[in-house]
Amino acid sequence: DDLICLRSVGDHSTPVRTVSFSPCGAYLASASYDHGVDIASVATGERLHKAETNCGINQIAWQPKLGGTKSLVAFAKDAKNSDSRRATETDQYLQILSVPTASLASLAEESSS
Repeated sequence: DDLICLRSVGDHSTPVRTVSFSPCGAYLASASYDHGVDIASVATGERLHKAETNCGINQIAWQPKLGGTKSLVAFAKDAKNSDSRRATETDQYLQILSVPTASLASLAEESSS
């Protein structure tokens, strides 16, 4: 059987470096050197949220079992390629975002109707 592209996802302006599906499978987080983390609906491919960063992202991962109405997404920054072009003691190489999955679900419903 041949592989078939179902849809294109995300809105990055540079090549994507890392992707990660949410534990529920409804969302896809992606990141690249365009200084942003996108969270998109798997069903529609539409971007639901973008988190701005000051550098490219090397890796992204969802927290698999938080439960409730929020999920966590962690990402590792490529600080050597940041806007400042040099790492300092205050640079945060790892960041964690709290993603309100209930609001993502309502955005996904709005975009599909």
